[in-house]
Amino acid sequence: CGIQRVVSSRSAQRSVSQTIAWTEPTTGRVLLEERRSIAVLRSPDRRATLLGWESRLSAPGSAGSARVTGAHYHGLGMRFVEEMDGGEFENAAADPGVVVRGEERLMAGRWCAYRAAVNGRDVTVAAFDHPENIRSATWFTMARPFGYLSATLRAQETPLTIEAGRPLVLRYAVAAWDGHATSEEIQRLYMGWLRMGNSWAPSESGGSK
Repeated sequence: CGIQRVVSSRSAQRSVSQTIAWTEPTTGRVLLEERRSIAVLRSPDRRATLLGWESRLSAPGSAGSARVTGAHYHGLGMRFVEEMDGGEFENAAADPGVVVRGEERLMAGRWCAYRAAVNGRDVTVAAFDHPENIRSATWFTMARPFGYLSATLRAQETPLTIEAGRPLVLRYAVAAWDGHATSEEIQRLYMGWLRMGNSWAPSESGGSK
């Protein structure tokens, strides 16, 4: 893996990139290559910390193509600290979701937020889906036995095929507030993130240090 530190004066305070090889366990054969970039963005909402996430997934030329599938919770996921267990979810579409098992649900919406408390103080964490992603995010949510939120592509139902030379790019963001962020605040930050564009991502800007 190679790590690259990138600084952008336009929208990102700092970003980190890493190249990851996904291999077959027994043979070590490379099945998928990922260029992952995470950035601390200049948040339009001063109350919120905003992170950008980009994964560029490529099939090695020797493989021809790669098939992506998995469980119903696979995706960009967050497991919250234990004290946040038992919180409440909200999504942009006001979609109650479909129960998978127990408290596990799959929901629609351009963003999904989780509100809980840490040390007796309210906190809000939201994940944002980019409209240019190959599929709209289906949010996997679970408040018990532990708090978890994941942006899935429902690949367990319809797997994705990545052809060599045609990488799959996925972009998301994660925002965190001290306190209770309202639906209107979350939506404003989501729209602000979209207006920022993708200049922070190394694959877009090309800048590195």
